[in-house]
Amino acid sequence: MRWTKASAAQYITAQAYVDTLLIPLIPIALENTQEIERSAGQHEALQFFAGEMEKELAGRIMLAPAYTYLKQPDMANERMRLTSWLKTFEQQSFRHFFLLTYDPAWRKEAAHLDGELIWMPYTAFQSLPPTELQHAIRGQVKEVMELMCTAW
Repeated sequence: MRWTKASAAQYITAQAYVDTLLIPLIPIALENTQEIERSAGQHEALQFFAGEMEKELAGRIMLAPAYTYLKQPDMANERMRLTSWLKTFEQQSFRHFFLLTYDPAWRKEAAHLDGELIWMPYTAFQSLPPTELQHAIRGQVKEVMELMCTAW
């Protein structure tokens, strides 16, 4: 289920079965043109990845709106903000949280997060044309689904 009006209606009736929230963590980097392009590319790839995950696991997961943040060297404030976000969702029926990101800065924060961080390297995807990128991401989806299934 996606964060849409139609899916929200479905979620309300199936709330007991939808216990997992999938949250893309999307940085916005504005330091220079290279970082802007990289940030935008990560956004596109991660949104596609999350959409593919939602298709595969519809009925069990809710795909949340992306958690977007300004990329900065100290992630402590973002970690606290994200933790607050997760606590709000936890007050609903969500019991499992999977956080998807290409941003390696989250890896240092993983032990302090209330969800399962799934970090994937983006560097291998940077130079791929769109059709090859989608194919590569679909391959990753299968691997991440296995990881999620073991966590349930």
